[in-house]
Amino acid sequence: MARQASANISSDRRDGMTVLRAGASLLATCGLWLAAPLTAQDIQLDELIPDTAVADPEGWAAQGASPEAATGAPAPEAPLAPLTEVTVAWPDRMELPPLLPLEPDGEQVEFASFPEAIAPLPATSDERLSPELVLAFPEDAAQFPLRGEFVRRFADLSTIAGLEDDGNIGRLAAQARSDEALLARLLRIYGFFDAQLIRSVEPGEPPQVRFAVLPGVRYQVGAVELGALAQTGADFPALRAAYRVQPGDPVSLDAISNERFALDQALGESGYPFASVAEPDLLVDHARQQGDVTMAVAPGETYQRSLALDLRRAVLATGLVGSVTVTPVAVAEPQGGQPGTVDMAVDLSPAPLRTLAGSVGFGTEEGLRLEGSWEHRNLFPPEGALRLRGILGTQEQLAGVTFRRNNFRGRDRILTLDAYASTLDYDAYDARTVALTGTYEKISTLLFQKRHSWAIGFETLLTAEREADAA
Repeated sequence: MARQASANISSDRRDGMTVLRAGASLLATCGLWLAAPLTAQDIQLDELIPDTAVADPEGWAAQGASPEAATGAPAPEAPLAPLTEVTVAWPDRMELPPLLPLEPDGEQVEFASFPEAIAPLPATSDERLSPELVLAFPEDAAQFPLRGEFVRRFADLSTIAGLEDDGNIGRLAAQARSDEALLARLLRIYGFFDAQLIRSVEPGEPPQVRFAVLPGVRYQVGAVELGALAQTGADFPALRAAYRVQPGDPVSLDAISNERFALDQALGESGYPFASVAEPDLLVDHARQQGDVTMAVAPGETYQRSLALDLRRAVLATGLVGSVTVTPVAVAEPQGGQPGTVDMAVDLSPAPLRTLAGSVGFGTEEGLRLEGSWEHRNLFPPEGALRLRGILGTQEQLAGVTFRRNNFRGRDRILTLDAYASTLDYDAYDARTVALTGTYEKISTLLFQKRHSWAIGFETLLTAEREADAA
């Protein structure tokens, strides 16, 4: 079977070798010719490319090739015979429908724009907390003035800094994620809500975790809303000053929370026993870089809480009760601008009134010594106590009695009368003593700490002492 072919061949000479270049049409035609089954009259390559083409390739290529020269047979006029070896149907010419233009869906597509260049990271200085942990802060101290306090606080809570090094990089990577969350919380506590953290785990001996801390801008306090605190009237300026969080201050979650207790104490001392102060809320506005503080405050009625606490201390100081609970109870509500009435409900649990004590001892110089005492703290009401004591020993004997009355003619004033008789029988001397003493004093105790205390008293002493070998 013959196939019609045409070719454009050019040549050039490189290093004494002639290179023929045939057009793509010749290669495609040869491919079809080779794919078809050959007849008994095979066509050789030298019949396709005669010697004249090798001698003058440019001229031969310009002449072209006739179908008879290419195949040695006339070109067929009938269509190609079907190829029995090919089972896929030959495609007919298809008329494709025209493509309709796309209708807009009403949404405008916006393409993201990227900066021409990413700003370089600021210069940092490292703070090494352990062989495995390094914090990097901006080199400019003004960008993070809380560095010292922040590092100490983080070091106390860090899981990496708190554990010994074992060189396990898997364990270190897990702890690094925990410490990264801790760093983020601490930065928010100090008002750095736009801070960035860059964490890197570097292998080595030992492996090391490095956190680059980019704090950004520290937010400021915006509005401060304290509920109904303004209803305290003339007391408002002092009470507002007690809550030391003002607009324009740097945001500190510690201060916002801790000052709540200062305000609650100021309300109690200013005569508001039923005041309630709720937990503060912080609303962060990233556009303004500020945080608004809201805390519900209800002042309540007026009275002086410190007096109730003082009553409790006074009752405990008697030693007659074990525990005291003082609760204000509203009896009459305020009406017509007049204050109401508050009673104090005092709940007591009694303490033991009597005390019995004793001790036994022996010393090489003092010998055997027995000591005992008995006390009744309210034998002579109110608050009149009696105490008996005695010593029985090889070299010392004593008998004594003590009377004490608390709050005698004044708050925290104590009257004490004491009488005793004793004998001493030492190797160096002997002594016989009888004494009577009395004191009246104003004392300072843990419950009643005072700047000044005083005492007056007397002592009458009768004693006889002499050397042991004297007649």
